Amino acid sequence: MGVQNLKLADPDKFEVSNINRQFAATVPNIGRNKAEAVAEMVYDTTRDVNIEVYPEGIAPETVDEFVDGCDYILDKIELYELDARYTLHRAFRRSERCQFMMLTPVFGNRTFFFKWTKDSMTAEEYFGIPYGAPMDEANARQLISRFIPEMPDYPNAQMLEQWFVKDLTCPIFAGTPPLAQGMLASRLGQAITGLDQLPGSVPLPVTPGYAMLDTQKWIAKTVEGTWWDR
Repeated sequence: MGVQNLKLADPDKFEVSNINRQFAATVPNIGRNKAEAVAEMVYDTTRDVNIEVYPEGIAPETVDEFVDGCDYILDKIELYELDARYTLHRAFRRSERCQFMMLTPVFGNRTFFFKWTKDSMTAEEYFGIPYGAPMDEANARQLISRFIPEMPDYPNAQMLEQWFVKDLTCPIFAGTPPLAQGMLASRLGQAITGLDQLPGSVPLPVTPGYAMLDTQKWIAKTVEGTWWDR
């Protein structure tokens, strides 16, 4: 896409279970830091790129350095790592250069698209959970209710409760994350080139609004404003 400067932050290491859906998740990379492995694969694909790697992930002491110079931020932080997400969002709001942040959580066959700007609702306001709060059952329910504005009807509510609240884990169909990332890259490319401003283009709502794609129901939609008050 012509993007020549990238910053990657991830403290996690590749596991066997990542191979079905994550870029650079290969057998030789099992046990390696994800950011470092991805950076190597990108550099092997095209040498015309500058990549800065933060294998410690999003940390308070380095987050401003990470955000410095960025025009856009793509947030794929682990679902329940809310403090790291707040840390990144606060650095985004401090940045004069960065234009927006985008987040695309995936659940089963369903993807949601959230877009934050300097004028949108903050992450703290949207999720409604204080920084440093424990991820107990009440906060897990609150978090999931904002990450999934429209809960899928399969599997049943009892199974979803077990996964999302009791186990603090997220069911994903392996084909959905690459699709979501492709759509995210498409929207980012449109923003970089200005194609999202052409007549007939549909803007992505800013948070608390969202866009949704469901490949099982074959639904694509956008929702504006504080949908939970309706």
